[in-house]
Amino acid sequence: MTSTEITTDEVEGDNDRYHRELYNAIQDDDFQRLKDILHELDQCKESTTKKEVLNRGYQEQDGLTALNIAAGKKHKAVTEILAACPDVEVNKASLSGVTPLLMVAEVGWSDILDILLERGAVVDSAPSGKQAEDNKLAGSTPLIGATKYNHPECVKRLLEHHANPNHQNQSGTSALMIAAEHGYFECVKLLVEAGRIT
Repeated sequence: MTSTEITTDEVEGDNDRYHRELYNAIQDDDFQRLKDILHELDQCKESTTKKEVLNRGYQEQDGLTALNIAAGKKHKAVTEILAACPDVEVNKASLSGVTPLLMVAEVGWSDILDILLERGAVVDSAPSGKQAEDNKLAGSTPLIGATKYNHPECVKRLLEHHANPNHQNQSGTSALMIAAEHGYFECVKLLVEAGRIT
């Protein structure tokens, strides 16, 4: 083997190292380190390395991807760069079914929501399965998440992308029911109007 040949074990070791470094950069909200890691991954000879590192879930974090963790930590600049990265799978769900779109809708970043929607994020994706049920997430679409945390601009944009305003989660609760119960009048107005159109 020549010095320029890379073994599978070396690639996997590098992937693990980059995966850990990516996690640390996200936890620390280190935008510059994230950019450096992405640049280093672009220089790797293995074409799948960057995609694999960016989309591998962190087992100790419910299998959340880097994008989900950044959004959940409310590290906006880091989330934005990851959302715009073409190697990031925008529909990759955690073990309990949480997608980046659901996480961003709950945080309320309409501009990043737009990036994910433009990249093909599934607007009505909803967690399902035992873990989602145990965490009371089953059936909660991004529209329900945006409504639950009173983010009317996200509600509006999701509805513009044809989110189902009548969808109900595992408890039989719709976004409109949540908005009405909590007095989120702007969300109520948007959801009622969307319900008339569908």
